[in-house]
Amino acid sequence: MSYDFFSEEELRHEVELTEKQTQKLRSQLDRLLSLKAEGKVSDPIFREVLDEIANRYNAFVPKVNEMRKAVETKLDSMREEDKDLRHNMENLEVRFTIGTIAEDQYKVNRASYVMRLQNIEEFGKAVTSAFASINDNANKLSSALMQTRQTIPRELSTESSGISALGTVEPKERIMPSSIPSVQPIQARASQERAAPGPAKATQAPRAKLCSRCGAENPESSLYCYNCGAKI
Repeated sequence: MSYDFFSEEELRHEVELTEKQTQKLRSQLDRLLSLKAEGKVSDPIFREVLDEIANRYNAFVPKVNEMRKAVETKLDSMREEDKDLRHNMENLEVRFTIGTIAEDQYKVNRASYVMRLQNIEEFGKAVTSAFASINDNANKLSSALMQTRQTIPRELSTESSGISALGTVEPKERIMPSSIPSVQPIQARASQERAAPGPAKATQAPRAKLCSRCGAENPESSLYCYNCGAKI
């Protein structure tokens, strides 16, 4: 769209409309990032909506750059007109003062000059304020998008051809935990415990028999005392 042939009112309307669009786009991105931070949106949906916002931003940048050129051209023209109007007003005041212009004509001409100067001033303030808001929103949009996308124009350029294209969002590399030892089922562990050899039982020393006659110790299997020969 060419804004060169827009009237002042039409151009001002387009600038103010664009300001509202950038505010809305920034608000949408802020809400999307809030949902992501709160874990209320899945990664695929987040990337899909983020791509839509970024694409709208990219489409919006050339439009704003073209609009900016038209506004700057219009303001340059208005500055020249402002000088001419002030020159004419001073001329009018002097001629009225010395009596070469009638009072009625003076009043009509002066009112016309004043109204036009007011219109120029209002237009300049309106579009300057709107573009300040547009730039602020655009810078914050690009800054936020740069954190989640590969490339995006950080500032609005004066040439649409200088706008960098956005790349696709690549999912972040998943950080896998380091190697974790496998855990065996309880049944397997119990069977292993049963299969594992237990500690060897201590071998008990053979019991001894005492001879009732001499008190000597004899092996348990002995029938007679080896010392005195008495029957045990």
